[in-house]
Amino acid sequence: IYKTDLFTSTIILIYAVTVFSNCFNVIRNYFTSILQNEYIVKSELFRIIIGAFLKIILLWYKAPLEYFIIATMFDTVLVSGGYFLSYYRKIGKVSYWNFNKKIAFFLIKESFPLVLSGAAVVIYQRIDQVMIKNMIDNESVGYFATAGRFLDIILFLPMILVQTITPLLVRVKEKNIVEYEE
Repeated sequence: IYKTDLFTSTIILIYAVTVFSNCFNVIRNYFTSILQNEYIVKSELFRIIIGAFLKIILLWYKAPLEYFIIATMFDTVLVSGGYFLSYYRKIGKVSYWNFNKKIAFFLIKESFPLVLSGAAVVIYQRIDQVMIKNMIDNESVGYFATAGRFLDIILFLPMILVQTITPLLVRVKEKNIVEYEE
């Protein structure tokens, strides 16, 4: 473990908030499963537009690192709020949910290979940033990471399309295998 100063620790703590807001992805997955992706698309499109605009302004004014960290945190809070608001308006209160320990442990056990796969993907996606930092400088890493976020916009639409079609295909297959195979 590396020793860090108070500033670095604070920045890491602020960025960690983004991890906690990812728990709202459950709502995202729920809307996908019931073929209601329009709410996901609205939330994510709003987040992408506002987030990209905010980061362009920060780049334009050559804002310090902490502003970009806060903008990233704002990004995730914005999309999580969109998910939550959509769920509240269309389905109901989150307070109606209940926790089943047995199901939770089963899901953790069954999804462990996916967790390992996800960790490998994250490492693969971030290794280039580490290489750039070691070969060039931190500023270049920042530009590279920001450019990568803009690519997320391009990747967003095919991902939504796949997530929309997959549950639909599963339902068609369950109802009529002949129609599915056509």
